[in-house]
Amino acid sequence: HWKEAMGAKEKVAKIKKEAEEGDVEAMIRLGRWYGTGSYGLLENVEEAYKWAKKAADLKDAIGMAMAGWCLVTGCGVEKNASYGMVLTMSAVEKGSDVACFHLGVAYLNGMHGLPLDTKEAIYWLKRATD
Repeated sequence: HWKEAMGAKEKVAKIKKEAEEGDVEAMIRLGRWYGTGSYGLLENVEEAYKWAKKAADLKDAIGMAMAGWCLVTGCGVEKNASYGMVLTMSAVEKGSDVACFHLGVAYLNGMHGLPLDTKEAIYWLKRATD
């Protein structure tokens, strides 16, 4: 199993270098890996948010959806539902299915400054699966 561990360590090092050089897809991967504690990384929600936010700052839809979720839930960053919803809506506009899902859930439960609205919830949840 040490060969697998070494392979994972090399993979993380490669992706981290790419992310540091501005590769948005690498930023997203690194954010996910930190968020789930994958590839030998310890789970670290602050690092997960950091990499998602870097991708969001580069106007990446997945990064916006991830960072938006972190902000509305306070996962890895101080909770800021207003800013989180702005990022979520920006991700929706860029076609993010994940952001559509988050928006649908927010409407379904009347969360993050949105009213409880079943009709809107169904619209966004269906859009997330189309």
